Amino acid sequence: MPPDWGGIASTDMNWGTPAEGHFFERVGEQHYRLDVPECSALFDLDRIWRDRHELCGELVVTCSLKGSRGFDGNIYSGHVNLSSAYRRRDVCARLKDRANTASTVDWDGLLDELAARVVRAERDGRPAQLLHTFDKPKPDEVFNLEGLVLPKRHPAILFGDGGSFKSFLGLYVAGWLGQLGINTLYCDWELEGPDHRERLERLFGAEMPPVFYLRLNRPMVDEVDGIRREVEKHRIEYVVCDSIAFATAGAPESAEAAMAYFRAVRQLGVGSVHLAHVVKAKEDAADPTRPFGSTFWHNSARSTWFVKRADSATDGRIVVALYNKKNNLGRSHPAVGIEVEFTDTRTSLTRVDVADVDELAASLPVWHRMKRALERGPMTLAALAEEIGPASGDEVARAKFIDTMSREVRRKTKTFTKLTNTAEGFHKIALVSSRSEVA
Repeated sequence: MPPDWGGIASTDMNWGTPAEGHFFERVGEQHYRLDVPECSALFDLDRIWRDRHELCGELVVTCSLKGSRGFDGNIYSGHVNLSSAYRRRDVCARLKDRANTASTVDWDGLLDELAARVVRAERDGRPAQLLHTFDKPKPDEVFNLEGLVLPKRHPAILFGDGGSFKSFLGLYVAGWLGQLGINTLYCDWELEGPDHRERLERLFGAEMPPVFYLRLNRPMVDEVDGIRREVEKHRIEYVVCDSIAFATAGAPESAEAAMAYFRAVRQLGVGSVHLAHVVKAKEDAADPTRPFGSTFWHNSARSTWFVKRADSATDGRIVVALYNKKNNLGRSHPAVGIEVEFTDTRTSLTRVDVADVDELAASLPVWHRMKRALERGPMTLAALAEEIGPASGDEVARAKFIDTMSREVRRKTKTFTKLTNTAEGFHKIALVSSRSEVA
């Protein structure tokens, strides 16, 4: 029994004897199929767009009737205008000729049915559903890789300056998920397969985890059909895209380019992380809070992480920090520090505390730096400012910083407390967790 599509039924048109149901389905975003069993034909319409208010799409028609002539069963591959019967006449003529059916198959009627069904489906959209009938998100709807928290079903962005270890991190995420048995696809616009194969072995050793790889050249909006086929074929659950700059159709500063990119990503139907760049900051400038380009890159991702590399490097070691700049699905996550050691054959990653690296600690929230400094014991606000505040000499900045710390003490009463009866006679700030030790 064919499903109830809420549209045209097979009884609405005369299909000859015996009458058989035609199966129409929405495969995905802008993708429909019409299966016509009585003439062994399948209409596959994808990548729908509007041209001057007329609905168009890319149509592939397959037919397995005896005598039909086509490549790999396809008797038509090309554009079709669903809004104009006049413009569809050439498609009908082509179908009749390649299927070699003369007038025994009503190709005009089948195209009319396809057009009517798709136009109606596009107008109706997806049916509304009461929110309370949806399943609740599961508590484990994130991947937590040593503090780097990424949504399982939504897009995230890792952004940073060139050379900040982003591609290695993206590949490490893919390999780590592969070790968990999660099929992951690495979509690469920048390097080549052999390069990432070497990196994967450096990261995980000879027993490399399974990671699917796809080398791409065109923008995401043009490659999404092929990526989607690989996602379906290999049952991919997560995608890593390296990188946004090379995969964008148009200037990254364009809002339309950013929105088109994420509309394409949504068609994949799985979670993903996308690597992006930033404008190189001037010396002493504030860290960037968003990827380079339109604000819609930041707005469209559900989670974003800024990747910063410490300039100092010794003995083949570097340290990078990841700062969670946005999280639409909950509270922001603490910064993650990673020490990277390069040897002749391996690239090893070790967790470190960002607060232990002066160059990276400056990018931590003020309260976080206060908490770390106070772990050694109570301090006055002036002493705290001397240790973690702006360089001495700028009294205005120093005063503003002390005011900021005072607000943090008042706001975070479960973290900080003020000691008034100290031996020195000065008010000091202490951690609530250590108050009994200094009382």
